[in-house]
Order: sequence, then C-alpha cells, then structure tokens
Amino acid sequence: LAGCSAALSIDLGGLLALAGNEAGLAELEKALPPREGRYPMRPPLHAAFHTALQEPVAAAGRAALPVDLFTAPAIPLIDGNGRIWRPRETRPAELRAYTLGAQVTGPYDFARAVRVAVTEFAPEVLIVPGPGTTLGGSIAQSLIACRWRGIGGREQFLDQQGTAPFVLAMALEEQRAVAVGC
Repeated sequence: LAGCSAALSIDLGGLLALAGNEAGLAELEKALPPREGRYPMRPPLHAAFHTALQEPVAAAGRAALPVDLFTAPAIPLIDGNGRIWRPRETRPAELRAYTLGAQVTGPYDFARAVRVAVTEFAPEVLIVPGPGTTLGGSIAQSLIACRWRGIGGREQFLDQQGTAPFVLAMALEEQRAVAVGC
C-alpha cells in the first residue's frame, strides 16, 4: 500500500520482530492474526531498527565516524549475518562499512549469530548480559534449532538448564553468581 513501509527487523529464533513506519505497522496489525493474546504487539521504545528506514541514521554515522576510529577486534565478533570478524583477518574499513551500513539498515539474524557462536566456538556457557532475561528464550530456541548438545526440544532444554545451567542471565542473582565465577 502507498505510504506503508514494513520489514523484518530481527529474527529471534521462533519470534520475529517486524518494524516499519506507522502506516506499515497499522497494516501489519490488521493482517496478522492475534496469537496467544499477545501478538502482534508493539514493544515499548522499538523503532524501525535494522530496516531501510534507518538509512538516515546510518548516513549520519558514516559522516561522523571516520574509518580510523575502527580497529580489528581483540576477540572474534559475530555479526547479525552470522559472519565472524576475526582479529587478524578483519579490515577496519570493512568492519566500519558493516557497522554503519547493513548492521543499521538490514535485518539482524540473532538466531543465526547464536548458532554460529555455539557451533564455531563451543562455549561452556552463554551469558545473557541483560538488562533483563528476554533474550534467554530466543537463545533457547536457537540452540534447539541446531540441536546443540543434543537438545531437541523445550523440555530437554529446561531439564538441562535445571541440572547444570549453561544459559546464564546476569539479571538473575543465582545465575549471575555462576557467571561471575566462570
């Protein structure tokens, strides 16, 4: 429809965040059937992050932040496309181009980034920094999707989390204590 803009913003592994202008979001809300009494919903403070509507923000960043502010990372970074930026292989100009380009204006595949992290680096634990625990469910869905540690479903995930937690949320005091001790 004329004047409507809506696009995928973030793939959270089982949940998609869509973003757009007011007209586009209104049309999406009309078209999408309500689910679980919560969806579709508009999270507070969510804007058209990771969509073409953010191009003016990306352009302002490119104008304000020269390439010499960027360096290769000290440890590997995984971006929203699942690409690994390695310390000795990263060209600062390419990292800047991604950071002030596709990172801002293209969809962010959080689920893929999690899958790449666990399959490439085999961490002992995953830490959800916060401020809350909302990404824990998305991380769980992503781990189940790639059958990490043989986990094939929600119940298996919860069983393993109950006996030896490996997804640690800094917002939860008991898990924070374990994470700090790692």
